[in-house]
Amino acid sequence: MLFLMGMKPALEEVKLECIKKQHATHTCHYNFTVNGIPYHYIDNGCKGRREDIIKRAESGKLGLARDWKIECKAKSTKNN
Repeated sequence: MLFLMGMKPALEEVKLECIKKQHATHTCHYNFTVNGIPYHYIDNGCKGRREDIIKRAESGKLGLARDWKIECKAKSTKNN
């Protein structure tokens, strides 16, 4: 509908927040934020390369699920 009116959709900002590997189940969990909303992707067998998964997420060709299954660790800050 937006294309018919000559308007372009807003660009999506895709950011990889963290990756967690679960060795017991041999799965890799990728946590993304898309326009500030959390999404996740689970790679069974950890077969995909990190760069390829990020490119697919940015192009919209990766099936992302809403919310995070595994939380990212909070980044520690050092007070100097």
